[in-house]
Amino acid sequence: MELVSCQKKGEDISIEGRIVAVADVFDALTNKRPYKNPYPFEESVRIVEENSDKHFDPAVVKAFKDNIDKIYAIYQELIDIEPGEIKLHL
Repeated sequence: MELVSCQKKGEDISIEGRIVAVADVFDALTNKRPYKNPYPFEESVRIVEENSDKHFDPAVVKAFKDNIDKIYAIYQELIDIEPGEIKLHL
């Protein structure tokens, strides 16, 4: 029996999926989890950069880096907020 990989790669993954991949990993790195403490912001950025073209779309990582000041400002606003405390103002 031959096994066939169903994993999508590169541009076979939607742009939305490639963006969410970076955002999800960055969120996981910078936030506390039951099994780990958060990584510092700068180290988390470095990890994302190191994985450009390995695990992440280089164009998405470039957009991430081009907007790092905005991302850092949001990070600073939310750093001390516990999960479930964020209130959306729609």
